Amino acid sequence: MDHFFVLLVTIFFFLTASFANAENDYICAQSDNLFCGKNTTFSPLGKVAGAFQVYNYSFVFGSAQRMSKRVIFLDLSGKLIGIYAVPEAAIAIQGSCVIFPFEARTGNSICLKQGELPHVTWLDGEHFELYQ
Repeated sequence: MDHFFVLLVTIFFFLTASFANAENDYICAQSDNLFCGKNTTFSPLGKVAGAFQVYNYSFVFGSAQRMSKRVIFLDLSGKLIGIYAVPEAAIAIQGSCVIFPFEARTGNSICLKQGELPHVTWLDGEHFELYQ
């Protein structure tokens, strides 16, 4: 019985990991600006305004182990809508805004405007542009 349970748990984790990798590969295939591999992490944050799925993305690279961070927006069918290079991962969703761990006075959110992602946003006093 114990061996059977261990086998079931192992199969479950394998299938879950395989599905997650397939989903990550699907996202990466939609943009030349995303790199997928063993040093890539996708973390789902949730849905913003019921219109977009939001993911934190990180990619560790180089001998110095530098990290590239992005926030990725997909429509509800999984189609890539846009990407922002960001200094830190997003921490929450509030209404139509994705929130970052910065002070509001220097910019701490990416907010939809009339249901659309802004082409330019400010986070922690820096300017970031939407791209694909």
